[in-house]
Amino acid sequence: MNIFEENPFDLTKASDFSDSEIYDYWVDITAKNNKGLIDLIKPHSVMPMMLLGSKGCGKTHLMRYCSEPVQLMRNNNDIILTIKKDKYLGIYFRADALNSGRFYGKGQDIDKWYPVFSYYFELWLSLCLLEIVNKIIKTIPHKQEKEIVTSILKLINNKTENIDTIDDLINIFEKNKKDIDRIVNNCAITRKLENFDIMFSPGDILFGIPEILNKKINILNKTLFLYLIDEIENFNEMQQIFINTLIRYRRGLTSIKIGARLYGIKTLKTNSDEEIIREGAEFEKIEFDKIFRNENNYALFIKNLIIKRLEINNMFLDKTININNYFEEIDSDNYFSKETLKIVSTRGNNPSERIYFYKLKENILKYTEEKRINTIITNLVINDYPLLEKINIFIFYKYFLKQIDLVVLSENIRDSANLFISSNKQPNSIKYYQKYQHFNNDMLAQLYRDYKRNIPYAGLTTIIHLSQGSPRNTLGILKNIYRRAKFNGEKPFQGEKISIKSQTEGITDTAEWFWDDVQPDNNGIRIRTAIENLSVFFRNIRYCFKPTECDLSSFSVNLNTLSDEARETIINAENWSFIVRLKRGRNSKNSQEINTSFQLAPILTPRWGLSQRRGGTIELSSDFANAIFGKSKEIFKNELDNRLKNVSFEFKKVSKKQIIDDEENGYYNGDLFNEE
Repeated sequence: MNIFEENPFDLTKASDFSDSEIYDYWVDITAKNNKGLIDLIKPHSVMPMMLLGSKGCGKTHLMRYCSEPVQLMRNNNDIILTIKKDKYLGIYFRADALNSGRFYGKGQDIDKWYPVFSYYFELWLSLCLLEIVNKIIKTIPHKQEKEIVTSILKLINNKTENIDTIDDLINIFEKNKKDIDRIVNNCAITRKLENFDIMFSPGDILFGIPEILNKKINILNKTLFLYLIDEIENFNEMQQIFINTLIRYRRGLTSIKIGARLYGIKTLKTNSDEEIIREGAEFEKIEFDKIFRNENNYALFIKNLIIKRLEINNMFLDKTININNYFEEIDSDNYFSKETLKIVSTRGNNPSERIYFYKLKENILKYTEEKRINTIITNLVINDYPLLEKINIFIFYKYFLKQIDLVVLSENIRDSANLFISSNKQPNSIKYYQKYQHFNNDMLAQLYRDYKRNIPYAGLTTIIHLSQGSPRNTLGILKNIYRRAKFNGEKPFQGEKISIKSQTEGITDTAEWFWDDVQPDNNGIRIRTAIENLSVFFRNIRYCFKPTECDLSSFSVNLNTLSDEARETIINAENWSFIVRLKRGRNSKNSQEINTSFQLAPILTPRWGLSQRRGGTIELSSDFANAIFGKSKEIFKNELDNRLKNVSFEFKKVSKKQIIDDEENGYYNGDLFNEE
């Protein structure tokens, strides 16, 4: 067996794809009203648009899918058919192709660089446009080519004679571009920007050529020329001002669609007295992540994405088998009894001596004068259901201080558990049912941790949760799972289920990759430290004796009350996809204000053994949020210790006087568990 055979999920970055791979790997999503992904970009609309999203959200793939080379592939490589059918031509351009850092510094002020950059950018994009025009004219030899060229020449300041064809124009533009390259590149040495011609005014070519074509070529009279400018985060503020200015003064049958990371838009200013372009009036904004995260068909989209990858790589895939069935999952039948019995059997067969009962005995002895410990343990033991034993202990810890007679408490828990089991998870024992429904995932994680086992992450549903609306995250997970499965001697997608072990290893690898790959350039250390702080807090809650929230991976906070530093860190962490802003806020417990809610990026949760699900949301006070997202590690540690006191097991021994005081304050030996 060759464990190094091609991995169908190796290619994850659309920017690395060829045009044919963009076409081959395309998978659409069916949204409401049967609109697919292309409708997001509105390629027929003249309204400019900003397409924002995190790394791997799919915007680059979509923008390139709407570009002319891929349009041709969708239409049998027939440009005339493409024009008639699509009614637009996409001119795709990656901002990083310019090496925009050349147009900055070198002893020159911004006022000199602005016209140089803006002219060079338009020159480059115009060359992309002219290549498409040339293709059209050569496909349908047009008697008006010279007339078209003459009209274009009127837009430029060039006295060169004998220019009759689009090829001649391309040669002039290419020569001009090379001259500027030489001058700009040498500026670091010469400290001069001179001796080159600016042949046209801003916008004259990008908007002027389409206007000429719309008038001169009948088949193009209603064709929209769509400029797709991607990775705009690579431009500095001065350079983005020029792009914004193009958006403001767009005209005719042209449109500009800009792709950028969430943090990529540095300014909305234009060169018109620094006026800004206005969302809704001069451009639309689409955030890919929010759309994917809230798309009901996202799971189906991911399944189709997997199937497409397997088909392209000629891998066996039985269409009669649900794709979910290729991934082994933890057996949840009978309260995970098969899985949990296997775990606890590694440390003896006597249920009362299971690790978590040993810890419970220690705590009862440490904090009380109770002598009937064996009776308590016996009441909490459920031989065949270790997970329910963990639920029993969780409830016991929760009510420890409220119950003077611990034996009575254990009896109440025993009776509720028996009723719960006999009713087959039905809410006949409502409180116990609720505890199981909310905390079974956390108690299972605690059980794994008690026995020093890795927390498993497995199943296609889990993979989809972890991706959090990012197709590249999904592909990254699948790439690592496939690699791990082959290394472990498995045959993924060839009739065998991928083991939980291989899935967990692959998912953990991807979490580490995401953590290492995302490197914020501004305040990066502060952001990563804050996410570490937040995750440590969540981890402490999840694995404490009495967690207050289930599947904790979300928090709410009043951003207005935070320090500038903490607020900036949270926004930057969101922009770099370390945390995800939730659609709805949350009412503050201490005021009438609505807090903003965030979730830790699910792809990171395996790094700290957290739940990929979004369960409870915990409110952070301003002081604690400032400690998490601020600078001082010592302040965070102190605040964390204070916050965890309510969920730890730091109780004093109960004295006779305390019993009397408790009884006077309403505590009694009755059924407190069922009276919550």
